[in-house]
Amino acid sequence: MLLGGVQKRPRGGGAGWTDWSPSTPPANQPGGAPAQPAPNDGFDPGRSAVEVAVDMLNECIDDMSQQSAAIADKWATGAVPIAETMTYTANLAARLATDPWRYLERLRDANRGSGK
Repeated sequence: MLLGGVQKRPRGGGAGWTDWSPSTPPANQPGGAPAQPAPNDGFDPGRSAVEVAVDMLNECIDDMSQQSAAIADKWATGAVPIAETMTYTANLAARLATDPWRYLERLRDANRGSGK
């Protein structure tokens, strides 16, 4: 989607197109050196959020892949597991709907463990 606009760009510019040019970083503000970040206790909430998200994503992929593979095996042998397919689809939909809430809960629990 993003590159499609670039590919359709007329040769030699064209009306409405502005070439990109790198910006220059702003000069230091008057009054001395830039403020240094405050030291912390070693806990990085951003890192914690990403770790929890990656763990949950891996869990979801593993669970859904195992269920999907079991159903695919049955489809491949000629059996038509319609009820199991419907159950799998319902479980996947429920997981997609509830995992964001489970993520927030696990993230909250992870942050409590840091003393925050």
